[in-house]
Amino acid sequence: MVLKIGINGFGRIGRLVMRAALDNPDATVVAVNDPFLTLDYAAYMFKHDSVHGMVKDEVTIDEKDKCIVVGKTRIRFFAERNPAGESFPFFRSFSCLAVTRAMAYCFSFDTELISTHDRINLSPV
Repeated sequence: MVLKIGINGFGRIGRLVMRAALDNPDATVVAVNDPFLTLDYAAYMFKHDSVHGMVKDEVTIDEKDKCIVVGKTRIRFFAERNPAGESFPFFRSFSCLAVTRAMAYCFSFDTELISTHDRINLSPV
């Protein structure tokens, strides 16, 4: 079974998690949330990483569906400031593992949104 991953925060660590997941056949990124980036700038930063170099796959955006498209993989992009808010569809709609705060916390949204204090602290992968 392929692990679905949602990334909350698309800074240096979020982009590295996405690169690693795209290179791993047992993982896939289904969504990214970053309230401080536009869709086109997030795609540009992912494609042109100043430390790790350019991504070899084609990176485009789909403005209509709000997706970053890497090769044939479509990744939904959100800009929600409060990921724990009731209106936040990011993780609940995908039933995925969430990576947030530079991988310091991971939590699952298989059945319902887990509150902030219920997050499971994992050791580095």
